[in-house]
Amino acid sequence: MFANEIGELMPEKRANDLWRATCGRANIDDLRFHDLRHEAGSRMAERGAPLTEVRDVLGHTTFTMTKRYLQTTATRLRATVDLLDSSS
Repeated sequence: MFANEIGELMPEKRANDLWRATCGRANIDDLRFHDLRHEAGSRMAERGAPLTEVRDVLGHTTFTMTKRYLQTTATRLRATVDLLDSSS
């Protein structure tokens, strides 16, 4: 949900229109607002935030959904750990 400058809830269509207009002004044609949510969750996890808190910030009701968001982070962590194996 988004609100206008005085706190009134904004219809979803209006929020989408504003997002598209903003991306257009910035010459960005392949960024969804949802992508920012995923990025925020990944960054929080990379910095060591507890998964319960990441889940709550993202508004998920289950860890399953949060894990989907953080799969990239898990892949990066695994690659980092694998560096230990290749250094011997």
